[in-house]
Amino acid sequence: MKDLMAAPFPTIVWIGPSGSRAGSAGSFITLAANIAAMAPGTNIGAAHPIQSNGEDLSSKLGEKITNDTVAFIESIAKARGRNEEMARSFVSMSTSITDEEAIKNNVIDYIAPSIDQLLKMIDGKIIKLQNNSEITINTSGSSITAYEPSIRQKALEILSNPNFFYLLFLGGLIGLGFELTHPGSIFPGVIGGICMILALIATSVLPVSFGAAALLLVGVGCMIAEFFVPSFGVLGIGGFIGFLLGSIFLVDPSDTHGLRISLTFIVPGALVVAGAGISIALLVLKSERRPVTSGMEGVKGKSAKAINDFLNGKGKVRFEGEIWNAELCQSDQDNSRNVRKGDRLTIIKIVENLRFLVTLDTTNNDETHT
Repeated sequence: MKDLMAAPFPTIVWIGPSGSRAGSAGSFITLAANIAAMAPGTNIGAAHPIQSNGEDLSSKLGEKITNDTVAFIESIAKARGRNEEMARSFVSMSTSITDEEAIKNNVIDYIAPSIDQLLKMIDGKIIKLQNNSEITINTSGSSITAYEPSIRQKALEILSNPNFFYLLFLGGLIGLGFELTHPGSIFPGVIGGICMILALIATSVLPVSFGAAALLLVGVGCMIAEFFVPSFGVLGIGGFIGFLLGSIFLVDPSDTHGLRISLTFIVPGALVVAGAGISIALLVLKSERRPVTSGMEGVKGKSAKAINDFLNGKGKVRFEGEIWNAELCQSDQDNSRNVRKGDRLTIIKIVENLRFLVTLDTTNNDETHT
């Protein structure tokens, strides 16, 4: 408002196109311009002060702020030669008027369906600036330079969509959760981290309830804990309910500003998280049931090949590209058949000093030597 009132050049505010409105702060901005115009089918007013969440101010505080705001809008209207009584009613009574009522009551100067037509209407008009100097507006042959939103502003506009913020939040949770349970995956962790950072940036734009965010995180934690604690589904179901409630109340639960996450995003999102959890649980269960492939249990029953003739029941064998010391079990040592180079042996177990205890695979060896 200070910039508009003290501008060293004429300022123009146009409310348009048709169907637009200048409510609340828009009323102040319009009244502060040297020239105010509205497109047909627009309205202005409803500038009563309220809290940021849309609720009324408390009695004493509300009275104080309302009186101050009334004086503020009256001073603006007086400085611009507009209807002070109507300006006062915008604040004190939340009055809202149409374009025709606005020009009839000296709130605006013109009704123009477009900016081009407005520029033609004001050509040659003399404007008195704040420093008492006068300037004649010359708009014939003038061109319009449009200042579009910057990339940063466009990005914040996208992030301020509660549904998109929710998807980023879910992507961050799933990506980081996958990276924590599968260290070294890298890609899910990187994408999850980026999504979570963007979601945190969006929290500075949106009226996010951090209590709901905490409930959502606790819900995810309970669902993860279900994989490790035998709660018979209590943690998992409780976590899913907490996640669902946290999602519903995450952004402006009162919906005062029209900002909230759509149920068409919440329900599929919650099901995706639950599905991801169930998938991880099934993978964990499958890995637990898989036969051991390493250590002592992992070599039992596997086949090895002698790389030299055994002496006194001892020799060396090759197993999966590695050379091990091996010892023939006592029952095979008592047998007259000794181990020769190239014989196939079956590993029984690993004994002291990292040696294989083996038995002779007579079937394969008899066929081989025959």
